[in-house]
Amino acid sequence: MDERMQGQDAIARLAAIVEGSEDAIIGYGLDGITTDWNQAATRLYGYSAEEAIGKSISVIVPSSRASELTEILNTVSTGGRIRQLDTLRQRKDGSLVEVSFSVFPITAQNGAVIGGASIVRDITSRKQVEEELRRGEERFRLLAQATKDALSDRDMRNGAMWRSDNFWEQFGYSRKEVEPDVAAWRELIHPEDRDRVLNGFQTSLARHADSHEVEYRFRRADDSYAVVWERTYIVYDECGKPIRALSAMTDLSDRRELEEQFRQAQKMEAMGRLAGGIAHDFNNLLMVIGSYAEMMREQLSAEDGLHKSIAQVQRAADRAASLTQQLLAFSRKQVISPRIIDLNTVIEDGLKITKRLIGEDIALSILLGKDLWAIKADSGQIGQVLMNLCINARDAMQSNDELTISTDNVSLNLEEAQKRPGLIPGNYVALVVRDTGTGMTDEVQAHLFDPFFTTKEAGKGTGLGLSIVYGVVKQNRGYISVDSQLGRGSTFTIYFPAVDAPLTMTITPETRKYEGRGQIILLVEDEDALRESMSAYLDQHGYKVLAASNGAQALHFAKGHAGSIQALVTDIILPKMSGPELARKVTEISPTVVTLYMSGYTDRELMDYDPETSAAKFLQKPFALRTLLETIGEMIAQQK
Repeated sequence: MDERMQGQDAIARLAAIVEGSEDAIIGYGLDGITTDWNQAATRLYGYSAEEAIGKSISVIVPSSRASELTEILNTVSTGGRIRQLDTLRQRKDGSLVEVSFSVFPITAQNGAVIGGASIVRDITSRKQVEEELRRGEERFRLLAQATKDALSDRDMRNGAMWRSDNFWEQFGYSRKEVEPDVAAWRELIHPEDRDRVLNGFQTSLARHADSHEVEYRFRRADDSYAVVWERTYIVYDECGKPIRALSAMTDLSDRRELEEQFRQAQKMEAMGRLAGGIAHDFNNLLMVIGSYAEMMREQLSAEDGLHKSIAQVQRAADRAASLTQQLLAFSRKQVISPRIIDLNTVIEDGLKITKRLIGEDIALSILLGKDLWAIKADSGQIGQVLMNLCINARDAMQSNDELTISTDNVSLNLEEAQKRPGLIPGNYVALVVRDTGTGMTDEVQAHLFDPFFTTKEAGKGTGLGLSIVYGVVKQNRGYISVDSQLGRGSTFTIYFPAVDAPLTMTITPETRKYEGRGQIILLVEDEDALRESMSAYLDQHGYKVLAASNGAQALHFAKGHAGSIQALVTDIILPKMSGPELARKVTEISPTVVTLYMSGYTDRELMDYDPETSAAKFLQKPFALRTLLETIGEMIAQQK
């Protein structure tokens, strides 16, 4: 076979390759006139070879890309090449197609450039895949931003790890502080949890489990620990080897804190009910002891030897009564008299007592906010709160330490309120008591408001002081928080809701000695000994007493003396019928009757009585019989 035949065969083979190519192959002269056009070009652009050859290749170039054609011809004419260009081309039907092509020159035997050739590929499908990938990545990025979870992707083969932006934001790390690998993640697990977490994950891998869930403590950048819940999806290859682990880590710290606060609140409520019940029964017993002691003292002369002994009995009963008042304050079962008050005034009024409490060796600083908003609270209780906080601070301090009492107006938005679980956004007046004493451990803080919990040695305290503070703050619709560390002192912050109302004016009542003149008193008390002592005392001081042990008996007396009963004295908690319910029925029979409530403690859910708006009065047991006498006398006098 001669060289000519071989050349023709080579050309034939080349032509077959060109025609069989999946890519469009187009030849053209330096003037842009098409000289070659394969079948793939026809499939891509819609022009047949007969339609395309002899015409300018500009027919497939959109007008918006005309400059590209000029650049291609210029490049080819100088012997240059274009390796890859992604662009748009126009089909015969006018539609556009995304293509990628390369360009190279065609030379004659003498080396002169006589034209160019383009190899063109339809990249529509590739672009669609790329767009789907871009959208998927964008969707994943948005989802990662939308969730509060910290996401991660671990390569199980080399230990590399990707973390979402939430990881760095939630736990406070910069990307330079934590190495992007599994080893760094292990070091951030709490040492006490590490073996459990790692062994549990290995167990899931050994079982070829698709997922794994675990709760553990994870170290933040400030060295505190977050409680996290991590859910992991495990990917295996075709041989069953784990290759990826995709995890979502939820920070449960706030939720756990709320759960702990809820458990604490439930515990405090249960203990409060117990304390309130004990105080109720104990107060009745103290009333019996104190009442008979008081009556005996009135009947004895001051020179009588028994007079002094009975006085000791009364003093002991008074001290016991003080203890029950503390129990009532903790259990929030006191009847309070809230007023519109200025917190600064309460603090200033108690300043002398405060200074005596802490002693001269402790530096006291008072920083009272200007133009303080008013609050609605019982000023006596607020004074008690301040006293107990100062005592607690004093016991934690040494000479030359400092105690600071400050007040200020505070407006909390939603974000700020959420940092203090249980506090709602709004305007508050803050009372802050800060000391530079020994501070407290986390364990002590966890039991700080428990009744009878104390770190003092035996005989140095009852352990009721801070529980009273807690009860009073809650009863006055406030909120209390504690910030303390060992060696850095403690700060107690109390938030009282601010009110927009004028301050309540207080009037000191005139002290008078009242005696009865035969007026009829309806006395209702289910404790027999107490009923008998009060009845006998009132009878001795000029009143006619109708003594009933329950509501039904009291109503029977009321109907038998309709219109003539001047005062109803009743316990609030009675069997089968409450004191307020009895008072309403007695008032229907005798409209002018005045009502005096009394109780050892008051369950507010059962009590239909508001001391601020009701015309009725209230005495908290135990009280002196002289107080009962004077109160009844004042009420009857005001009635006239």
